[in-house]
Amino acid sequence: MANTCSNVITVIGLTKSAEDFIKELSISMFNIDLDAMEPFKWSEDASVDGKTYYQTLVEERRVERATHYCVLFPNEPYNRGGVTASRFCVDTKWIPVVPEIVKASESHPDLAFHVHSWLMSDGQVSEYVVRNGNVIEAIKRQVSWCALDWLVFSPSATLLAAHLPLTFPQRAASRVQDATDIFKDLRSVLEERWLVASPSDAKVQLTKKTVDETLEYLSEVAKVLTFEGVFIDDLKP
Repeated sequence: MANTCSNVITVIGLTKSAEDFIKELSISMFNIDLDAMEPFKWSEDASVDGKTYYQTLVEERRVERATHYCVLFPNEPYNRGGVTASRFCVDTKWIPVVPEIVKASESHPDLAFHVHSWLMSDGQVSEYVVRNGNVIEAIKRQVSWCALDWLVFSPSATLLAAHLPLTFPQRAASRVQDATDIFKDLRSVLEERWLVASPSDAKVQLTKKTVDETLEYLSEVAKVLTFEGVFIDDLKP
């Protein structure tokens, strides 16, 4: 059985609808026409209508996370600093979807693609930023597959935010969001019982309380902290 690599693709600079672009991207990456699929490739009966098969898969994905290799699905958009970017997800075998994204990006030189991948078998987590046929930035971490301890051993802020079309003040505010995300990751680790002492232990409860208070504080800070008018208007990142 193949090791499944889960990939989330964020497209930066997209002006057309995500519904239209996912069809173009599918053809560019995998040469799969979502409006005329060949169901037998996914072990379906030959009588299944290829014109409606994709919608069936989308519905299945919503109900249960069924794996259909090399089929792109819509994902929740990414939002940061008032900028929204379309997202898609796809499962591949063994390796991240980078070669396919590199190929697709050559046809869309005005777009940047961010890929976040997780190899489910051994926990390898990676991020890639691709533009015009080139990987321009990347990070790869070999982490534990069985728990969230990698969030303590190998924390990182996403590469994605740096490539969004944010103003300088928006980028400064984005750093607050990075801090919040890191503390959220830390809070999730504290829920892993095998990583911490007894849930009833006073030290565990105090640590959780302190982290929660920090998250609440950061949330309040983000509401009132502004960098508009602080930096020189024409300062470029």
